[in-house]
Parts: sequence; structure tokens; C-alpha cells
Amino acid sequence: NKAVELGEKLLPAFNTPTGIPRGVINLGSGTSWSWGWASAGSSILAEFGTLHLEFVHLTELSNNPVFKEKVMSIRKLLNKIEKPHGLYPNFLSPVSGNWVQHHVSIGGLGDSFYEYLIKSYLMSDKTDEEAKKMYYSALEAIEANLVQKSPGGLTYMAEWRGGILDHKMGHLACFSGGMIGIGADDGAPEKRQHYLDLAAEITHTCHESYTRSTTRLGPEAFRFDSGAEATATRLSDRYYILRPEVIESYMYLYLLFSDDDLLSLEDWVFNTEAHPLPIIRKSCLQDEVTEEKTVSE
Repeated sequence: NKAVELGEKLLPAFNTPTGIPRGVINLGSGTSWSWGWASAGSSILAEFGTLHLEFVHLTELSNNPVFKEKVMSIRKLLNKIEKPHGLYPNFLSPVSGNWVQHHVSIGGLGDSFYEYLIKSYLMSDKTDEEAKKMYYSALEAIEANLVQKSPGGLTYMAEWRGGILDHKMGHLACFSGGMIGIGADDGAPEKRQHYLDLAAEITHTCHESYTRSTTRLGPEAFRFDSGAEATATRLSDRYYILRPEVIESYMYLYLLFSDDDLLSLEDWVFNTEAHPLPIIRKSCLQDEVTEEKTVSE
């Protein structure tokens, strides 16, 4: 009941011309607004794009379709609008439905949007073909535009600013090794091993960002420029705040190659904060339809 109550309290944030929710809501009054630091009153990709698992699960729990409808409306808009080079910028106007800046990052501001595409497909028992298509199309664009290899052989995710690469990888982007790993098996057959290799390479780079620091703690961001590789060259990047993304990728790669009786990824999907959500089995949905039909008869 509390989960449904909270979901209902969040719904007014979606009352925008586009259906894209604003970033902040007063749960008492229902008034919502965008973050003051967000460019031109925009909404953040990693925020409005990281609701799908929870809202679909809430519809399953409550039998109220409104929660799923809200996140499907977000997806519909994202599919409709033009994406530069197939990439999803981090800032979107909830009023006009246009991108506000052409800044693309697999780290902060963008990160979990991509993660939730592949996890939405997995949580649906691999029936959500739209999520699958969006994920692999996005991954293809990421590989074509953001994935780089340093002179020393380290694979990393650069940031994209209006067509210009910033050779910086944030700690937040280190989740991507695990994401690519869990999505490898459902990619095109000829690319499955490539995805596993890419997942391992990115995770190795993030591991290197730890081993190359004096304290063996990974920095908030590390760079690949002016001869630096996987090191924090700016004072503003030299801090550690217990971020879990590197460990997250370690966990997924470990589970992918461990015995299923440890924790089966065939049965559970973890949201961005590592809470397990059950995969919605096709057989369960069919049983519900059959049961409803029998009752009505």
C-alpha cells in the first residue's frame, strides 16, 4: 500500500506538455519543478529515464496501468525525437520535448538510462522488444562515437560535447562494464563475444584507475590526455565518495561466470541501487489471463 501511495504522490511530476517529469516534486502539494542547475529548466536523462523498472513493477503490484503508461510515454517521446548520431543527450526540455544541450555522457546525467533499457528487456522475460532495440541501437552509437582506446591499450568511454570528445571517464561510467556484460548474450550472435570482451576491457580500465592512484582508491573521474591514462589529472577529480559502480561491474562479471545457484540472473534484475526485482515471466502472465477468463465465464 505504501508503494502505491508513493507512486501516486509522484504522478503530478509528469503533468508537463510532453509527459517528461520534472526533476523535483513536493509530495505534499504535488508541485514540481526542474533543478535550478539544470540548463534552461530541463529534465535529466538519468532521472526520467530511470523509472521504468520500478513503475512497471508497481503496475504489476497494484493492477493500475497508469504507472506503466507514464514510463511508456517517456519511451515513445524518446523514440520520436531526433538523436544526434544516435546518441541521447543528457538534458531534455519537459516543455518542448527538445534536447537542450548536446552533451552525452555514459557517466553522470546519462548513465542509468542505458542500464534500464537492457534491464527492462530482461525484466519482461525478454518480451519487451522495443527496449531491446533501443538498447542495442544506443550501444552501437556509443561504440561508434564514445568508446576509445588509449595508446597504452586501455578501453574507455569518452564524453561527447556537440561533436567534440572530452577524453574523460567518470567513476559513474564504470557501471557500463557490467551493463554490457549482462546484455551480451542477447546481442547479435556475431557480436556476443565482442560484447563480453568490451565489458571486460572497460572493467579492467576502471580497475586500473584504482591501482594507479596512490591510495588505491579510484578517483571521481580519470582522464586520457596529455600522456595521462586512467589517472586524475585535475584537483577537482581527486576525491573518492564510496561510489559502487566499479564493484557493480565486478559483481555482474562474477555472476555471469559463476554457478547459477549463487544468484541466478535468469530470475532477478537489479535496479540502479541493487534492489532485486523479479523477472515477469510470460507463463505467469498467461496463467493470469487464463484465470481471469475462467472467472468471467
